[in-house]
Amino acid sequence: MRKLWSLVIVGVLLLAAHPASRAASSSSDWPSLGSDAAQSNDNAAETAITAHNVLKLKVRWTAPIADVSYPIVVAGRVYVPMVSHAHIHVWVLDAATGKRLSVIFRDAPGGMLMVGGNLYVAGRYLQEVDPAKGTRLSRIDATPSTANGVFLYPVADQKLLVAGYASLTPGASASLYAIAPGSNQVLWTVPSSSAQGAIGSGRILTQTARGSDFYDESTGKKIATASRVSSDWFAGDLLAYSVASIKRGKVTLYAMDGTGATIWKRAIGPAFRSTYRWPHALDSSAVYVQTLTPQPGIAALNPESGSVLWTRPLADVQRMVLANGLLFVLTYALGQPTRLVVFHADTGAPIGALALSPGYYAFNADDGLMVADGMVFIRAVGPHGSQLVALGP
Repeated sequence: MRKLWSLVIVGVLLLAAHPASRAASSSSDWPSLGSDAAQSNDNAAETAITAHNVLKLKVRWTAPIADVSYPIVVAGRVYVPMVSHAHIHVWVLDAATGKRLSVIFRDAPGGMLMVGGNLYVAGRYLQEVDPAKGTRLSRIDATPSTANGVFLYPVADQKLLVAGYASLTPGASASLYAIAPGSNQVLWTVPSSSAQGAIGSGRILTQTARGSDFYDESTGKKIATASRVSSDWFAGDLLAYSVASIKRGKVTLYAMDGTGATIWKRAIGPAFRSTYRWPHALDSSAVYVQTLTPQPGIAALNPESGSVLWTRPLADVQRMVLANGLLFVLTYALGQPTRLVVFHADTGAPIGALALSPGYYAFNADDGLMVADGMVFIRAVGPHGSQLVALGP
């Protein structure tokens, strides 16, 4: 295991100009896809990893992981999807050591979510599970259910739990279910071609056949349609963001308000047929995105105006995460090592990079990069198949 990780420094260590970080917290979580319902890829609670110690992280353990579904991290535990008897179940691992603590035998091919202290696993049903005992507390059924139908991508904020539902049968329709946490009552459903929603500023945002629709979170009423803007959404304090290519045009980052009006837009790449899971992260200070034009790299943009705060050249970006004032960027290309490159989020000043040993490659996977509980977790494929690689102090 120790041979898996080697250190590569990429740039000057710019530490003196930055004050010491706050005292480390006992735990910081990554409880759902993209860290939260807004799909921000921002862990605001993380304080243990700092600019002073990030390059000292080492591989502490690795564990196999299923290619489908995705992991989450809560209260010092990592919940990892695993294949067993042709089903996707959940292994519960100690975040610091990787020791397997238990197995939750509940089908979870569509992802998982921790909310209110309970685990939700998405599959043929959306099941609420006691994470300590693995026993089912409740089950939510699709109405109507469809052949080969599964729940997908559950997320939740303080008001709603939202999960997609889709059939694996080609051409079948998909939808979003809005569910009241606690009672697990289905409040309403709306069409969704992606079976995935982001929640921000009282709106639920999802792809549809015509582009994207905005729904009022409280009522489920459709507020607006963003025609031809068909891609995944993420949301900030005031605006919502999507990376899309319209009519074979350039890949563009769109920023829209709650009425569906475009506040600003910025071209960030050439024409693409698909913009699935475009690498991004955001907080109240900036929107961070991968750019392919005018050069491959990353850009920090003002979230309200789209003005450029800083840019840095960087090729082959796979995922981005924000934590404790640091921007973590996962990169990989054929013939190149998988690298974790770290920047100061406010200035873009490079701190350095860590590289996995040859033979491991990363990909743009769901929760392919997480920073939580003083650890960094990377989904990679190595000599023994798909792995979750855990870095810690």
